Amino acid sequence: MISNSTDSILEKIGGWQVIRLEEVDSTNSFLMRERHLLLQPKQVVLAETQKQGRGRLGRNYISLPGRHLTFSAVIHPGLPLSRLQGMALPVGIAVARVLERKIEGVRLKWPNDVLVKNRKICGILIETTDLEQIPHPVLILGIGINTEGKIQEFPEELRTVLTTLEAEANFQIDREELFQELLAELDLVFEHLLKKGTKALLEEWMIRAAVSGKQVRCLNGTIEDGTFEGLTPEGFPRIRREDGTLYIHYSGDLIHDPSKN
Repeated sequence: MISNSTDSILEKIGGWQVIRLEEVDSTNSFLMRERHLLLQPKQVVLAETQKQGRGRLGRNYISLPGRHLTFSAVIHPGLPLSRLQGMALPVGIAVARVLERKIEGVRLKWPNDVLVKNRKICGILIETTDLEQIPHPVLILGIGINTEGKIQEFPEELRTVLTTLEAEANFQIDREELFQELLAELDLVFEHLLKKGTKALLEEWMIRAAVSGKQVRCLNGTIEDGTFEGLTPEGFPRIRREDGTLYIHYSGDLIHDPSKN
């Protein structure tokens, strides 16, 4: 039984079971409520309109109604919680690979944003939950891509920080084609991760890092400034302070001011 949604449609795409909704509060929240859907991996909820999209650290996900690609996918990685903390990074790689087939200048911002020209084009929300029937945590991947619309259609205060595929490509992208490409790329990324680990994926992430070698500010209750040197094997930023000491940034925001370098 599916609740709190309108006009649901079920279909198979590749190995994924896709539930299509006209409208939902949040695709991640929907899966958290409909917990029977978490029992099987590769369940996907795709929403035409997301009214209360959620981002990292409890923030709202801003989108133009009916004009963005918003979906959440269920993954059973079979790993302990301690190894799931950096899962936004390989998901970001999957998104970047697909977007790079359509536009240039795609970069990744730790831990969960995809940028183009320092503007956010995609947000990723990773959540975990436990089920009695499954020995390891279940992973819910929420992905929201700004596909359609001009920058001028966003609220004025967001026009310098958000962009869309249409604005960058100068033509409308087929959302269904984009969705199916993303599912295929997620398959490839997680197959690699589970068979070979994260080393090569983290190296690929660094190639697209928006702040590699640049001055950053880390915010997590305290403030730490330094140079972004790379990632730990677990995917956490390594920050070299001005006094030469190393700081590992485990959570919170990591900010770069393009005017500094």
